[in-house]
Amino acid sequence: MRCEQTPSTDGAGAAKTALRDRVLTTRRRRPLLERQEVARAMAEHLLASPEVRRAATVAAYVS
Repeated sequence: MRCEQTPSTDGAGAAKTALRDRVLTTRRRRPLLERQEVARAMAEHLLASPEVRRAATVAAYVS
């Protein structure tokens, strides 16, 4: 069975785009030092995870 991809007719696509724009705008407005501190805290949190420490490879998406 094959599912055809069709454009969203309920406005979900537009809502996702609007949310993405708001998130990116908010992130860009944060001072660089604050973004660096948040990134460092996230890395420390991940590296404290036993699953991450045991992993041979960890993939992440960064934009």
